[in-house]
Amino acid sequence: MKILKNITENEMTFIFLKAKMESFRFAKEMQQIMKDCNADQKIIDNPNFDDQDENELRQKLLQSFGGSDDEGNLFENFPKDVSWKRALLTKSDLKKVKYIDYDYWNELSNGTRLVSEGSSSIRKGVEIFRQSNQHFWNALDALKKGQKFPEPILVARNPDADFVVVDGHLRLTVYLLDPKYTPDEIEVVLGYSENFQNWDLY
Repeated sequence: MKILKNITENEMTFIFLKAKMESFRFAKEMQQIMKDCNADQKIIDNPNFDDQDENELRQKLLQSFGGSDDEGNLFENFPKDVSWKRALLTKSDLKKVKYIDYDYWNELSNGTRLVSEGSSSIRKGVEIFRQSNQHFWNALDALKKGQKFPEPILVARNPDADFVVVDGHLRLTVYLLDPKYTPDEIEVVLGYSENFQNWDLY
């Protein structure tokens, strides 16, 4: 793992929202949240991080996102003192990344929460709670055709602790579905705070 540079919370928030707007799974939810908050698309398409009103509105959108991955508020009890960075993760780093602590991902990974175990289960045809795995295979097809995925967002208590996914569960799983298409390294957004031990999903 290699740290590239520090970034602000405002930048992380923008990266999260942009990924959701581009997601086939979450775009409709995000569009509805933007409509409910009377937010202009330009704050996603052309962000101005020097505009505090924009930053506050993006933060409101972030907090309004229900988090379909966990059927609750993804950012409930999320630490306020996170140090955000851009980083490069290698293949070996990817194999150590964990899903959030949530029943679907726990079952898919055989209780390990490892993304690598989730990918293995999908290759074996395991389906959790009768949910189809087709969206994973569709995403793999897109990856094979050269589609670039948004950078995942990961968090950890410190550089020696486990990385846990905040955003990008499907993307990271797909990266490990077919070893021939696992990138040598990927760029991610990474947040550190010892207080992640108090985040419900860590």
